[in-house]
Amino acid sequence: ARVGVGARGASRKRKRFHAGHSALTPMRRRGKAPLDATPRGTTWRSDAKHLDLRGFFVREKRRWKSQDVSTRDTQCAASGRDANGLASNAPRGTQEVLQRALAGDMRAMTASAMAARPVATPSARASDSSDVNTKRHRGRPVRPLRGERSRGSAFASSARRRVAEAPRALSDPVETESKAERFLREQLEREGVDVDAAVAQESPEEIVSALEEEEARLAEREASLTRDLDAAYRDTFADLVVQVPSSTGGDGGDEGDAPRTESFSCPKDIDEASFRALAAADAAAASALLDAAQKGDQAKWLAFQRNAHMAKLQRDRVVAQKAAVQAEIAVAKRGGGAVAAAEAAAKAARDAAAKAESARAENLGGLAPDLGLGTGTRRIVLISGFESFNVKLYRRAARNLAKRCPGVELAVFSDRDVEANRDEVAAALDGAEVFFGSLLFDFDQVEWLRDAVSKIPTRFVFESALELMSETSVGSFEMKPAPDGEKAGPPPAVKAILAKFGSGKEEDKLVGYLSFLKLGPALLKFVPGRKAKDLRNWLTVYGYWNQGGLENVEEAFYYVAREYLPGLPYSAPESLDSTTNDGSIVSKLAKTVGAVLKSTATATVLGPALKPPKETPALGLYHPDIELANKPWPETTAEYLSWYDARAHFDSSPFGFTPLPADAPTVAVLLYRKHVITQQPYLADLVRALEASGVKPVPIFINGVEAHTVVRDLLTTEHEQRKRDAGICEIDSLKPDACVVDAVVSTVGFPLVGGPAGSMEAGRQAEVAQAILTAKNVPYVVAAPLLIQDIKSWTESGVGGLQSTILYALPELDGAIDTVPLGGLCKDDIYLTRERVYALADRLKKWHALRRRKKSDRKLAVMLYGFPPGVGATGTAALLNVPKSLERLLESLRDEGYDLGLEPNEPVPSGEALIEALRALDDGRVVAGGIDAAAAALETLRAEKLALSARHSSETKETVAARDPLRGVAVAGENVSPKRLKEWISFPESWGPTEFGPIPFLPTPDVLVRRMEQAWGPLDLYNGLATVQGKERGSYVAGLTIGNVFIGVQPALGVEGDPMRLLFERDLTPHPQYAAYYKWLQKAYAADAVLHFGMHGTVEWLPGSPLGNTSLSWSDQLLGAMPNVYVYAANNPSESIVAKRRGYGVIVSHNVPPYGRAGLYRQTAELRELLSEYREDTEKNFQALAGSVFDLVASAGLDADVPFPVHGAGPTQARLTSETIVLESDAEATEEPEDRAKKKTPEDSEKVFVSAAAFEAYAGELFAYLGVLENRLFSEGLHVLGGAPSDEAAEQYLEAYFGDSLAREAAAAVARAKRGDDVEALRASLERALAADVAVPDSEADRARSASLARLDEAFEIRELLRRNTEELSGALRALNGEYLSPAAGGDLLRDGPGVLPTGRNIHALDPYRMPSPAAADRGKRIAQALLAQHRAANDGAFPETVSVNLWGLDAIKTKGESVGIVLELVGARAVKEGTGRVARYELIPLDELEPPGRPRVDVLCNMSGIFRDSFANVVGLLDDAFKRAADAEEPLEKNFIRKHALEMRADGLENASARLFSNPPGDYGSMVNERVGTSEWEDGRELGDTWASRNAYSYGRGGERGAARPEVLQALLRSTERVVQEIDSVEYGLTDIQEYYANTGALVAAANAAKEEAALREAELTGSKAKAFKKTACSIVETFGEDATPRDLDETLRLEYRSKLLNPRWAEAMADQGSGGAFEISQRMTALVGWGGTSGFQENWVYDGAHERYVADEAMREKLRRANPQAFRNVLKRMLEAAGRGMWDADEDALAQLRELYSETEDELEGVRTRP
Repeated sequence: ARVGVGARGASRKRKRFHAGHSALTPMRRRGKAPLDATPRGTTWRSDAKHLDLRGFFVREKRRWKSQDVSTRDTQCAASGRDANGLASNAPRGTQEVLQRALAGDMRAMTASAMAARPVATPSARASDSSDVNTKRHRGRPVRPLRGERSRGSAFASSARRRVAEAPRALSDPVETESKAERFLREQLEREGVDVDAAVAQESPEEIVSALEEEEARLAEREASLTRDLDAAYRDTFADLVVQVPSSTGGDGGDEGDAPRTESFSCPKDIDEASFRALAAADAAAASALLDAAQKGDQAKWLAFQRNAHMAKLQRDRVVAQKAAVQAEIAVAKRGGGAVAAAEAAAKAARDAAAKAESARAENLGGLAPDLGLGTGTRRIVLISGFESFNVKLYRRAARNLAKRCPGVELAVFSDRDVEANRDEVAAALDGAEVFFGSLLFDFDQVEWLRDAVSKIPTRFVFESALELMSETSVGSFEMKPAPDGEKAGPPPAVKAILAKFGSGKEEDKLVGYLSFLKLGPALLKFVPGRKAKDLRNWLTVYGYWNQGGLENVEEAFYYVAREYLPGLPYSAPESLDSTTNDGSIVSKLAKTVGAVLKSTATATVLGPALKPPKETPALGLYHPDIELANKPWPETTAEYLSWYDARAHFDSSPFGFTPLPADAPTVAVLLYRKHVITQQPYLADLVRALEASGVKPVPIFINGVEAHTVVRDLLTTEHEQRKRDAGICEIDSLKPDACVVDAVVSTVGFPLVGGPAGSMEAGRQAEVAQAILTAKNVPYVVAAPLLIQDIKSWTESGVGGLQSTILYALPELDGAIDTVPLGGLCKDDIYLTRERVYALADRLKKWHALRRRKKSDRKLAVMLYGFPPGVGATGTAALLNVPKSLERLLESLRDEGYDLGLEPNEPVPSGEALIEALRALDDGRVVAGGIDAAAAALETLRAEKLALSARHSSETKETVAARDPLRGVAVAGENVSPKRLKEWISFPESWGPTEFGPIPFLPTPDVLVRRMEQAWGPLDLYNGLATVQGKERGSYVAGLTIGNVFIGVQPALGVEGDPMRLLFERDLTPHPQYAAYYKWLQKAYAADAVLHFGMHGTVEWLPGSPLGNTSLSWSDQLLGAMPNVYVYAANNPSESIVAKRRGYGVIVSHNVPPYGRAGLYRQTAELRELLSEYREDTEKNFQALAGSVFDLVASAGLDADVPFPVHGAGPTQARLTSETIVLESDAEATEEPEDRAKKKTPEDSEKVFVSAAAFEAYAGELFAYLGVLENRLFSEGLHVLGGAPSDEAAEQYLEAYFGDSLAREAAAAVARAKRGDDVEALRASLERALAADVAVPDSEADRARSASLARLDEAFEIRELLRRNTEELSGALRALNGEYLSPAAGGDLLRDGPGVLPTGRNIHALDPYRMPSPAAADRGKRIAQALLAQHRAANDGAFPETVSVNLWGLDAIKTKGESVGIVLELVGARAVKEGTGRVARYELIPLDELEPPGRPRVDVLCNMSGIFRDSFANVVGLLDDAFKRAADAEEPLEKNFIRKHALEMRADGLENASARLFSNPPGDYGSMVNERVGTSEWEDGRELGDTWASRNAYSYGRGGERGAARPEVLQALLRSTERVVQEIDSVEYGLTDIQEYYANTGALVAAANAAKEEAALREAELTGSKAKAFKKTACSIVETFGEDATPRDLDETLRLEYRSKLLNPRWAEAMADQGSGGAFEISQRMTALVGWGGTSGFQENWVYDGAHERYVADEAMREKLRRANPQAFRNVLKRMLEAAGRGMWDADEDALAQLRELYSETEDELEGVRTRP
């Protein structure tokens, strides 16, 4: 939250003693601070002005006197107050006031009060958000429920206790005194105090002065933190001496000599700024200092990282607060902000006083106690929701109504007022006779309003939440549900009329309903009965309201007043029967209104007659020139286009007419009709900006629900026309004069079918929308201004909440692409940011050009990945074999007619050869030489391959050359100069406020250049990543071309290998070469489209707005307008939506590899054989086999997972072997201890006795564990794009999906079935085969047979869908043609079933407002209860106080919120849904209902991924609200750990003590732990934990809590964390498969342990005692991709993972067979093994021994990996050596010697030194 807003908010709330602002009421955000909350940090001034002793007394007395002594003393010590709760910095007079108040001496208090007044600063308000709205009850602070805070206060607004003075409108800000205020006034007056002078309005100078004082305080705090940071640098680096490369010594002499070095001594006065300067000027010296500090005193290094991170985080927060205050000062000095609000309040007070005096002079009497209005005045209250831009219009209508009906007041509020000025709204509703609500959806507001309006007799509610609409009551017409649950409805006759409207199609029902709303009043006059009359009145009012505009709104309320405010005098209307009966809606409605008014009119005439509606067509076409000319709106596209074309020849527009290019795309633009009616200025700006950009708009305005009918019936495309010409008619309702368009843009958002109403059941009509859009087959784009979010919050923290659902989540269900926010709200007005309109237009033009350009002329850029660098990642992607997939893509492009520079039948280059060539271009020496060196490197590689081929072939040179794997391949690129890069990333000089819009600051044209130079230094001097050396120094851009197809590798991010930035920098821009690469593709290569190949790249993750790109978002800048086709794994809808939303990606999904069963191998296979043999005769084989079983268990490391229970001591911790056990019979085991002792030998004293019975039980446990291990699933190999699975692979998919529910024989038969086979014949054959195996009818075998046969249809369906994998390539080609690609839910077959198939579709996520789903909530509850049981079993029955739950977007989307369900169950909360089925709140469950009975609420630290944070902002807000409620719940501390911890944190002075949702900085992603592990830049696991903590210290929640750095709260939570929980949702992404698990889950465990250790050391230091031992944090893994979701310990799960994958020969061979990509996957798992060791301490020899044996000692495997991907193989060797060096692996010397030798050889080979043939 902007702290500077506080002063402005306070001014608006100045309503004590008339309009004077209380001097003792802190400056606060509007509507947020209560009367009794003085923030910490309040400064006190000693003078007698501006007193509010009532608030002063209530605030202090409630805060302190009601507390118990211990709590008060604790808080006093933490907050700098004395034992009475007095601020220690308060002057003497203030302390005396408080003492008197606490003693109850009011007279003495008032006398003392004149000596002091507090002035609370904005930062104080912002910094004490944890105590905002806190009440005291029974000695504990309790936050009242939202919506009840002001109502529940004993000192609620005096607006509810009005004293009769004068008639006034409720919008006037006059406030009279409450009894308490009057009492205090009288006390002061008795003391001789001039109260009127004391409460005089604050002057502008005083407001500015207060803000400047706050600025100074923040500046001092910033300086203090900087001093702390500088001290940390000095303590760590001062006087360090390191060796750095010599600046004068060249390469050091003879070849092979070590480079020359020189000493560098760090200055004694080193500080943060000078260290940063050193890093920029001499990176080698800074890196050497860091390395020396890291390898030196570990305690000092750890303290430096922790202290530096903490100070930087706190300073960042202070700097943000200071910037906000400075902005407020600037506004205030110009007379705006707080000054303007204060002056407005003063003016309102003067005006109200004048009005009151005038009323008294006219003898009109006092105020009515309940209404605040003159006698006889009647009130209507209007509250408008998601249309704050119309509030001004409604207030104008209110003024006009007051003139026409002097006895009627229309009080107008927006939904914002319900939140910020609830007392005023409540006072207005109290005594109102009519309530009118529109577009109200906020659940808390709706709940409050339902209660507040329940006593109002007449209630109109339109287009709002169902719960509020059910409160509609118009005479006898109501919408309340019937007692039986049926929805209330119209009379039968009316239902019959309704049935006549609409097309008869299900999706058109809402459109038919709209038609009825227009004609209904005229038709209903023929329906008898009072209910029909009231319904007619309701429809008449809605008719006016829906037509919109000032006149219609005014008439709607005039009609309401006449009909439902009985006793009012009103005029008899002029006869409306004389209206021309032309059959129009207007004439029909006018006749109805006239008839109604005639029947009720009286003879009194006091005002004008009712006017007929001023009608705007329900559907029309808009253009600003038509609006300027005040002409009727065209109602058909033909009419509009006729006008538009004529305008081109004869233009009368004052703006002139700019001819459009001949190839300008024609784009249908769907607009809100209401915006056209109310003449929203942004519409004209939008249309003119599109035209200026070269787009021909066809703007069609609609109500919203009929969008699909417009697209379906009024729009057509060339594609659709060609199909109709061919006799294929997909839409039977297409109009003959339909407009041919090239794209459809919706500014409405929501689903295409139903619009806002369609969102009630998200996706319900998605198939209808897909059918319509498929028939059109052009891009469907959603681009709109934000109607419920302001531009400032968008540009600062991204599109959030419901706005993100409207604009992104719901349209994506229909297949919408390229979403662009076009602007947003500034106060109550909609503004465009024109540069976003230009961005939209550019994207539309690029899609259009792509469609128009011949395929042979199209230039395509294919981007592969190579991150992280140096480990063989080039040309890899998760789950995808990129080289083979690339070959298939090139073949498809060639067959489609793209120019690849090849002959028709000439084969495409080898995929592996292309990857090898790309690696050659990435060599450091080639990079330094620039583009010329790249071309030479390609030719060298080509020659080497040809020579190698010739050596192994007897063919002629010509024949060998014909098989050149790089035929047709050339190098393309540029050495991009700094000057050229600056030009590419600069905005036009002419751009200003018009283009950038009303964003918080005006960017300079070179703003991006400046930001880049701030991060990387002057571009002209930059010599960092991928920089060409020599005269042509610049950014190296190089790739391969095959005809018109460019293939490049996405540049590495700038953090790899740069420890300075890894540790301390945030929000880095991309480095210069990264930006140059993408800008070159746009500007120089001029790509028509870019295709990102696989999962996933980095461009969509670059810094910028988290959601809703602006021109300053780097993703937007670097991708530009290039159409982006993104090949992505179908099972990752989480990260794919980032590619879709931030990267404008049209997602083309691909399947996952087939599933394999782990099986058993080596020791585990031998063990099962031994156990099987033992079970044949347990008595006989016990003595013979037990010892061998224990030996195998020990060698395989199984004793940790299946420990043998030692009698009386539980599972043994010692490793048992045949040499450490003594076998004894059952009889011996039951002997007396004395007798057994006699038989023991001295050698037996250290051994474990194993009885036959105990071993039999143990053998059973072993057998069960081996069954789990054998049947564990994994992904086998990698998928090839567009490749249909073989019969064997299809059988693997089926077997994994069906498990035991489909017989193996059936799965095999279905997999082998070919297209066209007789399915019924195959079914009969299977029935016979399965029946033959069943001997007993109705037996278990018979039931299994029946179950298998029952699932055959599903099996055949899946087999057929798997064949359609080929659509992955055709989908990519369709996207590259600019065609519409059908959407599909992302997921995987095992969890989500056949609905995720076929692949090749544009995958999407889910509606975030339905999380968790009922099933997810139920499963989450069961998992949470299992977690508690697991923890209690390991902790003597104790419940955990704090559990950390990882909330990831991936598992949240795929499980529909199971992780959220876990959090809710732990906290003791449940989802509350509104009428549409959307989750509106997480309410607390009473303690006595929690399960198991008697359990407490468990505190939860939620670690959110960046995707979860950005995609589920609504869930974040609801969870934050639940935590606040739990923290404020008045419950015993031993039953509510959330409250317990929050009170402890508040006592320690921590801000926002209920913050529980933490993530990365806004717009940033990742913990960076994996980067540190990848570069080996760490010495201690605590460093990795600290890195995680520094990257995840940002708190998120409701209101302004959107990334506030709160490291203190995070550390407090980490200290109490007893267990970490991670959900695994997919077979493909296990703990060992991706780096993110150890980088987050493992690092979180490390951070919690580090926090506990630090606390123990701090306590020991304070007490002078030895540090206490602490219990380390446990970790539970929940695998939810199967039926069994039993939590397992982390180490147990890791062992399962490594046994079933990395060490499993089946997995290893399948992966190694995938070439370079498979070798990289193996390599990455070795990196993850080290990562787990560093973070969680998982260090088991047998894993490293097995990995060494599998991938190094095995010569065949070793050579396969080395040849396929030498960089990846080098990383395998490196990680093994690193593990041994760090003590993670106790390797023997022979193994280490072999590893070192192989590492040296591989290094030489990569350097070009051949050491083997």
